[in-house]
Amino acid sequence: MTLQGVVAIAVVAMVSGVGVSIASRGYHDDWLRAFEHAIDRYSTRRRTIDASVPAFALSADVERIRAATEARADALRRARAGAREGDVFSPAVGIALRRRIAGAIAAGGIDPKALLADMREEGEEWERPSVNGRFSWTTAAAMPPSIIAALPHLPESLQYRFVGVDLALVDVDARLIVDVLPDALPNRAAVP
Repeated sequence: MTLQGVVAIAVVAMVSGVGVSIASRGYHDDWLRAFEHAIDRYSTRRRTIDASVPAFALSADVERIRAATEARADALRRARAGAREGDVFSPAVGIALRRRIAGAIAAGGIDPKALLADMREEGEEWERPSVNGRFSWTTAAAMPPSIIAALPHLPESLQYRFVGVDLALVDVDARLIVDVLPDALPNRAAVP
């Protein structure tokens, strides 16, 4: 084979490698772009609803705060009556988030069984979360910082929370479950 033939093969291999790299980056960008788009749609809807319900105000009146929370949650439920699991955590987003969670757990030395045990000690037994359902802070685990760092950034009004082995996307002010990613914690078979 001539030197020109070797160079031509090397150039084709390099270009092919770049194509694979760009394609895999494109896939990553696609799921992240889809996730960000879903979050933007939800946030836009929420801003519209916030303008039509009682504003939150600092108050010692628990009932006033509860009424504002419930009004917001009820308005969101009506506006999202057709919301289904996977609207935000689409299949591609779910795959990517599960991988990121598993990586953060492995890198951070987090024990999923201990995380679940902490949830049980802090509150009642959990029920599987459901989209548009009420979120209970007593049945959710605080998110380890390494897992939060591995997940895409959220607006201030939203948080990720584990409820059992599932990951819930929670609207904090409305105490509303926006979406659920089932079996987000790895090694479910090892869970008590």
